[in-house]
Amino acid sequence: MKKGWPEGCRRIISLDGCFLKGICKGQLLVAVSKDENNQMFPIAWAIVEVENIFTWTWFLKCVTHDLELQDGNDLTIMSDMQKGLLKAVSEVLPESEHGWCARHILANWSKDWKGLERRNNFWRCARASCVAELNFHLDNLNMFGNGICESLLRYNKETWCRAYFNCDRKYDIIDNNMCKTFNAWILAARHKTIITILEEIRVKMMERIGKLREFADTWICDISPIAMKVYQDNMTQSMRCTIKWNGEYSYEVEDTSLRVVNLELLFRFAIIVVILLRQPAVILVCCKTGQRIFLLRQAAAIR
Repeated sequence: MKKGWPEGCRRIISLDGCFLKGICKGQLLVAVSKDENNQMFPIAWAIVEVENIFTWTWFLKCVTHDLELQDGNDLTIMSDMQKGLLKAVSEVLPESEHGWCARHILANWSKDWKGLERRNNFWRCARASCVAELNFHLDNLNMFGNGICESLLRYNKETWCRAYFNCDRKYDIIDNNMCKTFNAWILAARHKTIITILEEIRVKMMERIGKLREFADTWICDISPIAMKVYQDNMTQSMRCTIKWNGEYSYEVEDTSLRVVNLELLFRFAIIVVILLRQPAVILVCCKTGQRIFLLRQAAAIR
C-alpha cells in the first residue's frame, strides 16, 4: 500500500473510525483512497482505545510519514465531522483541502427536515457543478419550508458542495463511502479479538491485491475499465446533443439544457477524467473538433 498509493491512486484520502463488535472494545481507525479503476484502496488501519484528537493525530502522523505527505499540499482529506479529527487534520496536514461527507451532513440536517423531495434536492445541491446551478437548486429547496436553506447552509458549503471544490485537486467525491465500504468489507473480523482482527485484515488485503494485479493484466489500454465505461456511456449520450460554434474556442451544446463549452479553458486547467468524462457536452465538442485522442491521453496522464 505504501508504494501503490503514490503510483496509482488519486491524491485523496478518506478517514473514518468504527467500533469493534467483539469482546475486545475499542475503535478501528482507517485511511482509504481510490485507485485508477475508481475502487477502494485501503492505505492504513489501526486499533485504538477511543477516537479523539490524540489518537487521530498519532494515526495521521504515521500515515503522513509513510506516504511522505509533508504538509498535505495537493492532498484532499474526506471525513465525517468528528471534532477530534478536524483538529488533527488542521494540525498534521495544514495545507490539505478538507471535505466533509455529504451523507453525514444529510443525516444531521434531515433530522429537522424530513421527506424524499427534500433529500433529493439536497443531493442536487451537493452535486451541482457550478455556483449558478447550486443557487438554482437552493431556490427550489427553499420552497419546501421557511428557513430550510439557512439550516442547510450552517454547514460550510465549500466543504460538501462540488461547485466549490478546487479543480486543481482533481476529485469530485462528496461522501465518505470508501471508508464505509471498507468497514463493511471487514465486518466479520470486527467481532473477533484484536490480534485476529489485524491478521484477518492483513490476509484479506493480501488476497485482494493479488486479484487486482491479475485483473490489471486484462486491461486492453492504459485507461481503466470503469473510466472507459463512463466515457463510452457519455459518448452515447452526447450523440443526442447538438452543437453550434459561437467563438474561436467556444461552442453552445444543447440537449435538455443549453451549455457553453470553452475548449481553451478546459484544456488549460486539465480537469481530471472523472469530472471531465461526466460531461457529455464536453465529449461531443472534443470529438467534433478532433480532440478525442488528446482528451483520452491527457485524462490517463492525470490519473
